[in-house]
Amino acid sequence: MARFSRENWLDLGLEALAEAGPEAVTIEALCARASLTRGSFYHHFAGVEAYLSALAQHWHQRDTESIIRLSERETQDRLEALNRLTSVLDHRLEQAMRRLGAQHESVRASIHATDKRRMGYLVKLHIETGDFEPEAAELLAQVTYAAFIGFQQIAPDMPPEASHIAYRRFMALVRPRATKA
Repeated sequence: MARFSRENWLDLGLEALAEAGPEAVTIEALCARASLTRGSFYHHFAGVEAYLSALAQHWHQRDTESIIRLSERETQDRLEALNRLTSVLDHRLEQAMRRLGAQHESVRASIHATDKRRMGYLVKLHIETGDFEPEAAELLAQVTYAAFIGFQQIAPDMPPEASHIAYRRFMALVRPRATKA
């Protein structure tokens, strides 16, 4: 049997968090889920706070940085690619991560950094369209991101296709009205 790695523990934690919320990411609950001992957990993490901090960073890398890298490979419409890639993110995980952040400062700081990175990338993409000046691009990024977070709250079961279509319709409303200075 292969050794349970640090990444295995982090992937397990994201899965548990999405399925059962912050209560599922205690050392006891994770060890039970993995059918492993606490010693195996402590081999990789000094304690629960170190684990939660690493978990938030792992989420950031997986659900933000990797998506940005994939979007950057797109040669046509990066905004469309980003929409397509983010429409399949697990809303349950996004919500649970924010609930976890309400309980743990290190997680909250990571979420703040993730939000800032995501909005910064949206600003960049909006500017690249040539339709928006930086100030308008920043405002549009904030509104777009607020809608992304808001849909997770008001329509958590929205299928990815519906999310994708809603964003495309929103952008169709916004882009034709954009004026270049």
